[in-house]
Order: sequence, then C-alpha cells, then structure tokens
Amino acid sequence: MADQRARQRRTGQQRPSPERLFALYHLGVDESGAVRFCNLHDCAKILAVSPADLQNWLESARIDQETATRVGFNISRAHVDAQLAESPTEALRIARDAFAAFVVARDQGGVGEVQLDIDYDDL
Repeated sequence: MADQRARQRRTGQQRPSPERLFALYHLGVDESGAVRFCNLHDCAKILAVSPADLQNWLESARIDQETATRVGFNISRAHVDAQLAESPTEALRIARDAFAAFVVARDQGGVGEVQLDIDYDDL
C-alpha cells in the first residue's frame, strides 16, 4: 500500500472513486461517457497506473472480478445496456445506476458462490 501511494505521488494519479472504477472496468464507460471494451490492462493504461495497482483498487473497493462473480447482480446486462446507450449522458446514468444496484446486491445479498451458470433474467 505504501508503494502504491508513493507511485501515485510520482505520477500525480489519484485513485478514482469506486463508482468510476466500476463503470470503466465492468461496463466500459469512461468519465466522459464514452463506451468501449476495456480489460484490466486497458483500464490501467487509461488511468495511468499499473495493472497491479488497479487490481488492488478494485479489490479494496470490493468490485474486483472475483467479488463481482459472487454477487447476485446481472453485470452482463448492465454492460450491454451501457454499451448500447444512445448518448454519453445515458451511458453515465446507466453506469451510476448499475453501480448503486451492484452495491446494494453485494452489501445486502452478500458475496456467495460463483454465479456464472445462472439465468440472469431471473435476478
């Protein structure tokens, strides 16, 4: 953690909010509302940090992939909705709403078994 803070001081990069991290990493929505596919390395490049630092940020915010696959929230549907948004403003709204719903599902429903082989339309 101290190494991460020292690196941030050198690069001037501040840790984004959990909502922004969620939007970029899980939904592909950047801070301007532009949408694109982003994997961990792409997101790290956009944020000007190492993939390891980004992974640490995701884990500390409890929005990393391991956690996300154990929450009863349809992240795939939110991703598609964001990617098909008609405007950057709509993409940002979808991202904001999806993050809020994810947090509720995570914090109230808990983090359980991996949910990869389920019918997400039933969630």
